[in-house]
Amino acid sequence: MDTLTLVFVVLAAALLVATWQTARLGQERRDVALLAAMAGALGIGSVVSAAL
Repeated sequence: MDTLTLVFVVLAAALLVATWQTARLGQERRDVALLAAMAGALGIGSVVSAAL
């Protein structure tokens, strides 16, 4: 596995956990949506990085 792919996967997982905790604590919906969007972007980045 390429280093860039591994970095993207780790960052996406960390943001996914942060998103879950933020939603569980009842933060504003826009904050949760922003974290989810960033986790999704890093997830897509990992898929693209793995495909190349």
